[in-house]
Amino acid sequence: MSCDLQMSYSLLDKISPVWNGFADGFHYESDVSSSEDCLKKLIAFANTINHDNKAHSRQEVINRIMNRGIQFKSRLETSSDTTEFLGLIGEIITEHFVKENGGLQEFYTKWRKKGTSKSRGIDMIAIKENNESAEFFLIEAKHLHSVSGNVSNDLKKRIEEGIGEFEHEKTIQSLAGISSEISSAIATIRQVGGNVDSLEKQCDFLEERMQKNDYVLIIVACIDKTKYGNTEFKKLMKNISSETDIGKIDFLEIDVVQINALDEKTNLILGGN
Repeated sequence: MSCDLQMSYSLLDKISPVWNGFADGFHYESDVSSSEDCLKKLIAFANTINHDNKAHSRQEVINRIMNRGIQFKSRLETSSDTTEFLGLIGEIITEHFVKENGGLQEFYTKWRKKGTSKSRGIDMIAIKENNESAEFFLIEAKHLHSVSGNVSNDLKKRIEEGIGEFEHEKTIQSLAGISSEISSAIATIRQVGGNVDSLEKQCDFLEERMQKNDYVLIIVACIDKTKYGNTEFKKLMKNISSETDIGKIDFLEIDVVQINALDEKTNLILGGN
């Protein structure tokens, strides 16, 4: 399902290096005022995927029970909570941000595969083609909504949580899981005589980057413009602290995106669900 958010991104500030010299920090501004309808459509699309995945999983369980002669009656229901929708909004905007602002191409987007923001693993993988090779990006999305109290402390905590998601062993396990998903898709398509050339290239490329630890890490933190100002950015970046072992990675990018009307549009979407 395709729906283009009407958002553009302006760079306000940059600080380098941060986090003991391992990262660069970027501060952007955007506006989501004209994108409420598109966000709603994409969230509805995610809910459909999530519903279908649950139905498929539930039906497999029911079939196994029925095959053992046990009667089973149930009604498939889906439920969503505030955290789920906040996560989806953050991941949808992050997907748009890295494509629109960074010129990255989608390789794997978790919310489009799982239909939920609650599933474990890397939020998004993207690539950027160069003349003779391609850069590989692992992306984590954070959405701060209706922040109260010390905004900088809350934002600092969420960014440090994002760094924690890139702990080396956890990252390798997540990439291995995605590689397994692609391998399963290849096997299924082969059974029906489909072409798997593109998927095989994806799988080979992913496994090569895993073995070499050859990827760039990006954390995108979205926050309402009224909650966060440019004057706080450099202080925030200088205070980022984490003991996480991210492996022998050359570069970590931290993007703080302050977005006009983010809380307003989020509240309207939550009110409709």
